[in-house]
Amino acid sequence: MSQLFQLQLATENLAANAEQLGVSVSQLLAIQVTVSATLMPQSTLQLYLNYKIQLPSQYLADQLNWPKWQQQQVKFTDYLWEQTCLECFIASQLKPVANATTTIEYPTGYIEINASPSGSYAVYEFNSYRQPSSLPPNPLLQPNGEHRVDINWPIYPTSQSKRSIQSLLKSDSNINIESSIVSHPFTSNGNTDHAYECGFSVDLDQLTMTTTKADEMSLNHNIGLLHPCVILSFDKVVLYFAPRHATPPDFHQRQYWTAFNQ
Repeated sequence: MSQLFQLQLATENLAANAEQLGVSVSQLLAIQVTVSATLMPQSTLQLYLNYKIQLPSQYLADQLNWPKWQQQQVKFTDYLWEQTCLECFIASQLKPVANATTTIEYPTGYIEINASPSGSYAVYEFNSYRQPSSLPPNPLLQPNGEHRVDINWPIYPTSQSKRSIQSLLKSDSNINIESSIVSHPFTSNGNTDHAYECGFSVDLDQLTMTTTKADEMSLNHNIGLLHPCVILSFDKVVLYFAPRHATPPDFHQRQYWTAFNQ
């Protein structure tokens, strides 16, 4: 299954951000950010996240800090949220018990994924809101307790960059291999939009929390809440995108997360 998220710009400092960037408020509001989340039955079940950003002008594109893909950057890296960053917060759904009410319950623990278009990434675990509070956060470890969770970068051939996620998933290509990140302008409705696309997958068998009871936070086939987010860095201005926002913006506030319709 696949679920599409339309991300909204946090507007708390909208006028000041527009002035600092030298654009109108309407231009900032015209930035389009969408994320598709797809469960893929590979050798193990995977969550595939595909991020698409469209800017309304070359002027904004010239200021966007969109790191170039580099194979040597494919490694666990902290503090990615200090620059352009693709994020996703995930919480499981507690298994229903006999005679339980219809109220859906979620554990307090959750997982945060950070990914940079450069290839750098990080996966963190929290047992409750921003806890532990150490920086950088605790890395999520694979079930063996020895290695950090990693993500998979799929291939995006430039000549096929406009393929939909559906056609990508139906292809015979191996999804778990090195990627080159697409960053290209294209024409839509007679206007030139400046589009950026980046996608990756994560093996759900890896996503078992260690800071809480494993039976409460094993995401094997049981994602409850999903909150894909994007941080775009334009020179000295940072813009925050999410399906819904707290005030001030805080991606960790789970009351703004979305139920994942599996």
